[in-house]
Amino acid sequence: MKKRSHKNEKPDKAEELTQKKELELEEDEHIEVRAVENEYSQRLLEEKVLMHFQSSIGKVIKEIDKNVIMDNPWVKRQDGHVETIYIEGSHINHIPDSIQHLKYLRELHMRNNNLKELPSCMANLKNLTSLDLSQNNLRKIPNILRDLPLLKSLNLSHNRIENLTRVEIQISEGNQSKEVKLPKEEKQAEKGVWEHIQEIHLDHNKLTKFPQFLKSCPNVKRISLGYNKIERIPSWIQELKSLQYLSLKGNPLKRAPQTLTGLQNIEILNLDMCKIEKIPPWFSELDNLKELNLNNNGLTSFPKYLTKLKNLRHLEMNNNDLYFLPRGIKRMKNLQVFYLNQNKIDAIPEDFSDLGSLEALFMANNPLRLIPNTLKPISSHTTELKEFCKKLKKWNPNRLIQKIKSNEEIDYVDTYNPKLGPNLGYILRKISKFENEAKRNFLERIQKDFSLDLKNQFKLVL
Repeated sequence: MKKRSHKNEKPDKAEELTQKKELELEEDEHIEVRAVENEYSQRLLEEKVLMHFQSSIGKVIKEIDKNVIMDNPWVKRQDGHVETIYIEGSHINHIPDSIQHLKYLRELHMRNNNLKELPSCMANLKNLTSLDLSQNNLRKIPNILRDLPLLKSLNLSHNRIENLTRVEIQISEGNQSKEVKLPKEEKQAEKGVWEHIQEIHLDHNKLTKFPQFLKSCPNVKRISLGYNKIERIPSWIQELKSLQYLSLKGNPLKRAPQTLTGLQNIEILNLDMCKIEKIPPWFSELDNLKELNLNNNGLTSFPKYLTKLKNLRHLEMNNNDLYFLPRGIKRMKNLQVFYLNQNKIDAIPEDFSDLGSLEALFMANNPLRLIPNTLKPISSHTTELKEFCKKLKKWNPNRLIQKIKSNEEIDYVDTYNPKLGPNLGYILRKISKFENEAKRNFLERIQKDFSLDLKNQFKLVL
């Protein structure tokens, strides 16, 4: 038999696999080399961006540990790439276009600068999740924010943002900026483009209406609109089913908005300084409410509907005009912290002791004269309240006069109690000839607490 020529002989399968593997390995090496080159190029590019920032603010960017707080801007890195930038209080008035190359950037903090607009190229920051532009000079909500697919937290507080009656866009092109209004079809497309937003702060702006664009934020969990001039809350807020936190602090609402009834997942509600005088019955429908702030309003009686909020744990009602607490308050079994400072409450009801979960009670600057013996010493403050009541029982005007004469320290119970008013004229006459520190302290306190004109009302020479 003739032997096969090696020249015409085909390689067997094992040989083919070996050759194929060698080619794949060679190709992988090229890919790896290219990846290393790209990685190196990206890092060089990031350093150039930081240099642009440096020239913009005229300061050196210092890289420091994330736990250290400094006035100077600083950078935090992850795996060698710029992940977080803090440039706060540096009076920077523009963000360089080169920022678009920071493709790994996740957090950008530009608080307390002079920014009036954002460059459109920031839309390329596809990994940005948190943006803080508070304390700047923005007048509109920059349109490019819609194009950041991972943006979850947005802080625009302390700016000059006004109402957006239509979808208004601010576009930045170089040093030029212009505003345009979207046509109807694009306005419709606006719906849903903010689905990624979970937290937004617009406190201390110039809003007189609830921001319309929030309607396009179905997944938002936290909204803070404190210290604007908003008077009404639209009915569509009930569509924000994920909303858990809402602050309307310092807005002239005058009444608790009924449109809040649909917010079944709301857990924290801040209505501080909203000029509210009554709490309506529907408030009891906020079943999941855990924290409620009603400080600095005009409430004259404790809203009985609050006693039906079984999940309420934290309640603040400081600086109102409350005269008494209802007996039904014992239903608030889960209440843990209760603020009632600066009201006109003179007694704590017996069933207050049934609040088994109560951990802290604050009732400073109330004319208290009766505290039930059954009230547990849940905190040092309640112990102080009991001591106050004990001292109040022993208080009499002649004892106070003697304290002032002897220049003893004036106690809280000496100047803020229901017995002082009827005896004030008698006390002032008796101490008129005294000249010491105790007298001066006493007069200063009662002028403040009673809003008295001692010179004219009591003919007292001060």
